[in-house]
Amino acid sequence: MTLSSVGESAEAATITINGTGERDGVLIRNDDAQISSVKGDIRILGIGDNGVGVVDGAVVSSTGKGADAATITIDGAGGTGSHADGVVIFGNRTRVMSTDGDIKIIGSAIGVDIKSSSAVTATGAATIGV
Repeated sequence: MTLSSVGESAEAATITINGTGERDGVLIRNDDAQISSVKGDIRILGIGDNGVGVVDGAVVSSTGKGADAATITIDGAGGTGSHADGVVIFGNRTRVMSTDGDIKIIGSAIGVDIKSSSAVTATGAATIGV
């Protein structure tokens, strides 16, 4: 699955993914799962035992440059189970990355779990908040 917002203006389409589930609120999984935007913000919001999972080679990216570059917000509310991560990011080739748009990752319950085999990276003017 590839989901992209390629608009070059400040009014470019925002990508919003909301999910609620018993196990995973939102699960972005496998090498085929690519979410990217140039200028429209990316918002991923999930509620479940694991709020949001970005796993197994999935990529979420902001490729825009300058002050209007897409920001990435991943906000997950985990449940009460033993693996109740608000946000979990893991797996080889799994990436959340941006050039100039800020990255914000918020997780409740156990919190945010970023495994060493994955990466959250910012280059250019982008900042990362966890």
